[in-house]
Amino acid sequence: MKIKNVIAAMLISAAVLTTPVAALEVPDNTDVHLYMDYTAITNTDSNQYKLERCCKTSKEGIRYYEDEIGNIYYLVALAEYYGTEIGTTYEVTLDNGSSFYVMLGDCKDSSDTDTKYGRYCWNFIRREDCTNVLEFIVDTSQLPHKVTNWGTLTAIDYFNGNITSIEKIGREWSPDSPSLFYC
Repeated sequence: MKIKNVIAAMLISAAVLTTPVAALEVPDNTDVHLYMDYTAITNTDSNQYKLERCCKTSKEGIRYYEDEIGNIYYLVALAEYYGTEIGTTYEVTLDNGSSFYVMLGDCKDSSDTDTKYGRYCWNFIRREDCTNVLEFIVDTSQLPHKVTNWGTLTAIDYFNGNITSIEKIGREWSPDSPSLFYC
């Protein structure tokens, strides 16, 4: 009986976690995706730190969380407008057709955001203003040379594009609940 309940919970969680529940506003010109090194998260009592210890690094140097059914969530920092609960998941779609899941791994400090969406920055390739919405959490020692030269994950074709939508899915990870997905 217990095993049936666990399997049922996994199936329900899989359906809920992959179905977007809330579309959020996205500004124009969002094709610069900056990054921060995961070692900047140093408070061992924080949920950010606890989540970080459950993550791995992709071949591109991006930190990610993998749930029990194999969904990959790239760790990102977002402005408060998008949420403040560490472990919240989103589906992000770019105008290049790429779509991927992200998980809130850190919250941008309000002093680091000058709009409700993130920080204004300069796109040196297109030579125009833009807004950095997604700040990926990475292992800088593993980033491709082109990314460190450009200073943005836009250097990776898959991430080269403006954000067309961010949809909140739910909360995948929590340090406080005896969840199937807690590491």
